[in-house]
Amino acid sequence: MQALNWFALIVATYILYNAGVQGVLNTNASGLVMLTLLALGTFMAGLQARVWRICGLGAVLFLAVPAIGWLEQSIMLLVGATLVIIAIAGLTWWLGQRRNRALQT
Repeated sequence: MQALNWFALIVATYILYNAGVQGVLNTNASGLVMLTLLALGTFMAGLQARVWRICGLGAVLFLAVPAIGWLEQSIMLLVGATLVIIAIAGLTWWLGQRRNRALQT
């Protein structure tokens, strides 16, 4: 049964990378579909083997699909937020160092 599950996923992957389907899906969509198939296969393998860790890994992979889609659309927002956080952390560190020097003298 496990071999049939993985064989079905291999066939789905082959169909996904077929020339006819590649014309319809762009590269980003193909990657997300492949990750979704991998998540489904991993989750199903965990269910069939009754191993909760493999099921959990499949669930994490499945949750990564919308997260990656969101990250691709808002990368500039994340870069800006990261730079602001780094600037605030640097300013806080600098003020702390300045205060420590003032207290020592």
